[in-house]
Amino acid sequence: MTKTFYFKHLTGYLFIFILAKQNLIAQNLLLKDVQILSINQATLSKPTQVYVENGVVQYIGNKPIKTKTDTKIYPAKGKILTFGMQDMHVHFPNKDIDADTFLALFTKAGVTHIRSMRGSGYDIQFRQDSLKANYPNLYLASPIVGANTFASRGQIVEKLMRVKQKGYDLIKVFALNDTLADDFFAIADSLKLKTAGHYLANIPLEKQVQNRYCIEHLGGYDVLDSLRLRDIITQLKTQKTYVSPTLFWYFLQSGAYSLTELENQDGFSFVPKPIQAKWQQNYAYPKQVSDSAQQALAQKLNMLKQMADAEVLLLFSPDASSDFAVPGFSMFAEMRLWQKAGLSNQQILRAMMLNPLKYWHENASMDIAVGSEANFLLLSKNPLQDLNALQNIDAIIVNGRVME
Repeated sequence: MTKTFYFKHLTGYLFIFILAKQNLIAQNLLLKDVQILSINQATLSKPTQVYVENGVVQYIGNKPIKTKTDTKIYPAKGKILTFGMQDMHVHFPNKDIDADTFLALFTKAGVTHIRSMRGSGYDIQFRQDSLKANYPNLYLASPIVGANTFASRGQIVEKLMRVKQKGYDLIKVFALNDTLADDFFAIADSLKLKTAGHYLANIPLEKQVQNRYCIEHLGGYDVLDSLRLRDIITQLKTQKTYVSPTLFWYFLQSGAYSLTELENQDGFSFVPKPIQAKWQQNYAYPKQVSDSAQQALAQKLNMLKQMADAEVLLLFSPDASSDFAVPGFSMFAEMRLWQKAGLSNQQILRAMMLNPLKYWHENASMDIAVGSEANFLLLSKNPLQDLNALQNIDAIIVNGRVME
């Protein structure tokens, strides 16, 4: 069975968006006459062929090649191929919106990967079920680690080995016992488990950075004086420690958007009507931003700019976990806030598309190449020149399958 949605280009055009069950369609793909965007080099290739088999790029070039009989031929003359967007701080829904609708919104927006920070024991099965459809690739955080999760080093070993065996991709941390922090980070590193979560107020920030603990929401950084912040930013770059700012969440909670602005935001019309009504009925954000909130928001924008200019490894996400935060489409609200902070299109695209590749696979190519997983966007315009190109997607490719 297929699920058909109607996706409205933000310029006003409509096209049919089909989510086809993977177990019904196994697609090999040949893109013809496509130009490949290199975000790092800021270049476009000459028109070329890109052949994808079993979700992985097998060939790039213009020589005649032998393809499998079931290969989909996609004429892409005048189109630009780039990596898909990755939302790196997502909370799966509990009850308000069903999982199918939730994930479909991400794919509609052009998000090909999401990092779930919900930390639920159900998520492993949820990921298995999602493989039956063209939903984004899911990376999963473990159930939350708190201050009382471990009482000894032995318990840390036992718990983290279980996390690894169950197939989680990272450990979500809310709090840590400071006497066990060194053991925790060392054992996680030995098991090649990433750690991420809230700022740990009882652990020195330098220790968190040194252990490549990805702090979400800029917690801990926003209380530093300018000299110490510069020092920490240097350490972040040196240690290759990632940061996930999630600016949209802060602006939303501070009342930076009116109800009318939120109702007219990207993708709101795709949210099921009952959820729209609930959000409207429960609207309780401040009617105006307080002076103290304005100062805090300006500080976060400045912090983001400093980190980006220092080439800190930034991860991109709006943290669409609140009312009026539209799954997938809130990426564009986050994008505009990064522009407001003064980041270049290239800096934004690196955080949105390239840094996540390196986060998950340290040796991953930062350019589309033979061996790249085929999670791409086909665009008519170059997003390095105009980021609005991401809001006019011609086709989304998830694991080698084309959705138009």
